[in-house]
Amino acid sequence: MTQIAFFPNEAAATYSVRIWTGAGPANLVVDQPVASPVIGSWNYVELDSPFPIDVTQELWIGYYVNTTTGYPAGTDDG
Repeated sequence: MTQIAFFPNEAAATYSVRIWTGAGPANLVVDQPVASPVIGSWNYVELDSPFPIDVTQELWIGYYVNTTTGYPAGTDDG
């Protein structure tokens, strides 16, 4: 895997993309800050190092947000 896409929605927040492996997820293996996300748009973040996918383990992909205001996750009318 070489990139992760996410949709940030709050400028007064910090974001990082994350990858976990194992049941649950058990192990945080990538935690990469996103320096200047484009708010209200899809952001495609190139990983600093390509992440090899091990088909024998669960794979979890997401992002972390730290904010004290607003609604940081992308939203839609649904």
